[in-house]
Amino acid sequence: QFEQKISNNVDEMTSLVETLLSYARLDQTMVQMNKTSCDLLALVENCIRVKSSGNKKITLVAPNEDYCVYADSGYLTILINNLLENALNYGKDKINIQLKALKNSVEMVVEDDGGGIDHKIRASIFKPFVRGTNYQKSIKGHGIGLAIVKRIIDWHTGSIDISDSETLEGAKFTITLPKR
Repeated sequence: QFEQKISNNVDEMTSLVETLLSYARLDQTMVQMNKTSCDLLALVENCIRVKSSGNKKITLVAPNEDYCVYADSGYLTILINNLLENALNYGKDKINIQLKALKNSVEMVVEDDGGGIDHKIRASIFKPFVRGTNYQKSIKGHGIGLAIVKRIIDWHTGSIDISDSETLEGAKFTITLPKR
């Protein structure tokens, strides 16, 4: 029993060190970003396909428009996966993702039906190791996913906003990224 606990702790520490190294590497690879015209819709659809599980419903709303943004597709995939992972971990049953083409940018909204993010910590939630006040012990994570999301958005001269979901009553993340 103790060996299993030690093994689990070692696995968790290994995961934390890998996450920390990934976060530290982001500083070094910024100069190596390969920005091209990326189809945000295709990236979102692929991330949903990979992350989908049978117990939570993910709805994607994307009218037939041009969702190409000027970005590094690898980093955008990390960004989408981190937001989707948070929604899957903290939401109850439903996740909505919506894409909207604006004049010079594309907006992506990710919302869930979880407990939301307390207004008091919204400004600091993008710092490493900060977790929402509705954090559950059963959810794995180190509080670094949104810090990575924020860094990727900053590199792409985009923006992110946190609010309450009007439709699902959980957290709502609105990301804006520049078009080509």
